[in-house]
Amino acid sequence: MALQSQSDRSVELGQASYSYRPGSGKGSKAPLLLAGVLIVAAAGVGIWYIATKPATSGGGAGATDSSKLLGAAGGAGGNKAPDKAPANTPAIKPETKPTPAPLTINMGSGQPTTTPATTPSTNPTGAPPTAPGANPPANPAPGVTPGVTPSPSTNPPAKLTPPPGDTGKPGPTDVTSPGANPPVPPGTTPPTPPGPGTSIPPTGSTGDMTSLIAEGDRKARSNDLIGARAAYSKALANPKTAKGDQDALRSKMTTINQDLIFSAKFYPGDPMTEEYAVEAGDGLQKIAKKRNLVTDWRLIERINKADSSKLKVGQKLKLVRGPFHAVVHKSDYRLDLFWGAPKSPEDWIYVRSVKVGLGEKTPTGDFTLKPGSKQINPPWTNPVTGEKFAADNPKNPIGEHWIGIQGEGDASKYKGFGLHGTVEPDSIGQSKSMGCVRMLADDVALVYELLMDPMSVVKIEP
Repeated sequence: MALQSQSDRSVELGQASYSYRPGSGKGSKAPLLLAGVLIVAAAGVGIWYIATKPATSGGGAGATDSSKLLGAAGGAGGNKAPDKAPANTPAIKPETKPTPAPLTINMGSGQPTTTPATTPSTNPTGAPPTAPGANPPANPAPGVTPGVTPSPSTNPPAKLTPPPGDTGKPGPTDVTSPGANPPVPPGTTPPTPPGPGTSIPPTGSTGDMTSLIAEGDRKARSNDLIGARAAYSKALANPKTAKGDQDALRSKMTTINQDLIFSAKFYPGDPMTEEYAVEAGDGLQKIAKKRNLVTDWRLIERINKADSSKLKVGQKLKLVRGPFHAVVHKSDYRLDLFWGAPKSPEDWIYVRSVKVGLGEKTPTGDFTLKPGSKQINPPWTNPVTGEKFAADNPKNPIGEHWIGIQGEGDASKYKGFGLHGTVEPDSIGQSKSMGCVRMLADDVALVYELLMDPMSVVKIEP
């Protein structure tokens, strides 16, 4: 008995099935074979025509997707897409969104800022992109990355242009110096000066000076105000410290000394001050002389808010020891006060600064206080016109305080100059005197209390 597989065979060609039995007759076998050959040939022609037909670029209803037609055609491959497209068929890329490398933008401060770049969408049809900004210019502007639309917040100018007249030297408004303060935009409040312990951005000082300033900052933060002041003063006195840093250091030490020197609070270990217990029969003048303070007794009154007539036995007073000195900077109209040994200016410790007025004939050089010349509410005679002003005359040009100075060495030829007050506050910061150094009433009163003859030194520099 013959098996079913030997008697019934079915050949599927396209969508039709034909059955035949072996030995059923010669007349029925030949037509079936011929029909199969014709169907196979027709299928091959159809596949060739579809594969070689050019792709339609339009997107209308008549467009044909060749990949779908290929997948639906019958034959040995079934619905499987061909491994390789014919030579005339454009390659079809899958839709992908590659992630480019981060865009690095130099913000002009020396520190690059990394910003994620915009991820463009890949065009699967291979057509050129039409989105604005997708085709960057052939020669993009400096600092602009091709393919990325610049914006003011992400693509600032790579380099700032110094303002007219900028010499390139470091300073508070030098825009080319690293860390320098940028110009303050209109309508905004400028930053306040740095306080003790606040790090100063370097503005051109050498490495050893920035290290010294950093040491002072660390000590200030740990409340070692005496150590911080010493470090700051060394940096201030060194010519390798840039002007911008010097200005910030003066501000820091003025704040520190307001507590260390000019408040009633006593700090053990400060070489400028000492604590004193009032004894029977004491007065402020007597205490200053007894302790050889080399400062005026009125300074004790100022700091402790004390009155000689109201002192009590055992009362604690803070005393400030001298000597103090003054350095006048003519170009800046500024007087700096220092503390230290008269012959060692390199070791002086900065105290504070005051603004001054000068004259065209203000001399330069080294001076000391003229013995016995300090006066409060003094009379004065104009050396040019001979006009006399009595002590209590409100029009007296020298104000309420006079401190006479005398030149040393090459400056010994200068006579009659001094430090004094003024009845013209608007003259401070200008050259309107006959050559003396003038100050506001409160400032000259403090200078009067700190400088003592014959130990105090006065330097007047260009």
